[in-house]
Amino acid sequence: MLETFVSLLLMIAELMAAECIFASGLRRKSLFPVRLAGAFVVTVEAVFFAVLLFYRSTNIWFSYGGTGVWQESLFKFFLYVFAFALTILGMKFCFNDSVWHIMFYCSGAYATQHLAKNVASLISHFTVGDSGWATWLIEAGICAVACVLAYFVFVRGRTLPDNGRDMRRKVILSFVVIFVCVGLSRITVDNTMRGAVSFIAETVYSVVCCALVLVILSDINKIDRMSDDLMIAREILAREREQYALSKEKTELIDMKYHDLKHMLGKLREGWSDEQMEKIEDALKTYGAAVRTGNDVLDVVLTEKSLLCDKFGISLTCSCNGETLSFMDKCDLYALFGNALSNAIESAEKVEDKSRRSIVVDVRSVGGIISVHVENYYAGEIVMENGLPVTRKDKGIHGFGMKSMEYITKQYRGHMNVTASGGRFCLDIIFPPSAGASADRDR
Repeated sequence: MLETFVSLLLMIAELMAAECIFASGLRRKSLFPVRLAGAFVVTVEAVFFAVLLFYRSTNIWFSYGGTGVWQESLFKFFLYVFAFALTILGMKFCFNDSVWHIMFYCSGAYATQHLAKNVASLISHFTVGDSGWATWLIEAGICAVACVLAYFVFVRGRTLPDNGRDMRRKVILSFVVIFVCVGLSRITVDNTMRGAVSFIAETVYSVVCCALVLVILSDINKIDRMSDDLMIAREILAREREQYALSKEKTELIDMKYHDLKHMLGKLREGWSDEQMEKIEDALKTYGAAVRTGNDVLDVVLTEKSLLCDKFGISLTCSCNGETLSFMDKCDLYALFGNALSNAIESAEKVEDKSRRSIVVDVRSVGGIISVHVENYYAGEIVMENGLPVTRKDKGIHGFGMKSMEYITKQYRGHMNVTASGGRFCLDIIFPPSAGASADRDR
């Protein structure tokens, strides 16, 4: 009796510990330690009550992990499912998130606990056998190691996207796989005819299945995050298309008004002092400094950003052969340079040394290979992750500008590289000679 209760107590503790590890990124509810302790006590009492009820009904004493009659095997399956369901409710009681998220995390936790239990069974079989406390200590130690590894491999720094119906499908899939594994495990474990070789083979099989479940869940999560990122990047590009149309219209309007005012100024020179005229002409020069690169879209972007640079006291130096980028879609080109220059202006603006508030833009073609180089100074520290800069404001939609730039670059078979060192931030993009033809085929 004592061995059964201790084994069940250890299983519930391992499972809830693994669930807390997987759900560690979720927001905890108030009085979390009290809630967790309460959930653990309620789960243990409910499971023990079910065991006693089974004994009173069948006069068969439940034996954890051992072989038995078919009634006991069936009861074990439902008992483990019942205990798992109670721990899910306990996690919902402790964490403030949707039940589907919690169920997804709990499925990963169950796979981890089941994997650890089978590894511990193998180790115990070859070392201490079924010697009670030694077996329990080995199981607890292996489970602790498995939880730590799961945290660093599958949990740390990762978030679970909430995509409604797809999330429900993932949860249902993971639960079906887990329940099938547990059900098959019960059939084989309770087979009194199996020998040591069968035990080893079946245990290794369970370990491999649980490991595959964890890998599949992790890959599904990764694919969903990439899909969400791509969706947001496409939405940003759609907004950039609207912004390009507005910017082009404003730039043309400013250019037209500049020429009108310049023409009118020539007629108003009489009666104005030279000093007054110089001030007026200097003010107009800012709006007349339209950039000409040979590409209308690039002209719009650079002219628009040059006005911002003038506002923030930033020097913008351009050496651009815009004709080399004629193969790009207008909105893609606007989004690419618009995001690049917006980031550069945001960084250069924070530099205290005004002499270092500068941005260099260079576009050229050498041997058919087109290179884009944007360079600026920055203040503070830039942390790189997966080849892209990450800032403290990199939340929600912010930070997807760089991802959309990378997405656009790849559309044209290009390669984007970002470096940040010594206070200098460099963005380099290279397009192959076949970029235009490749882009046409992709569309």
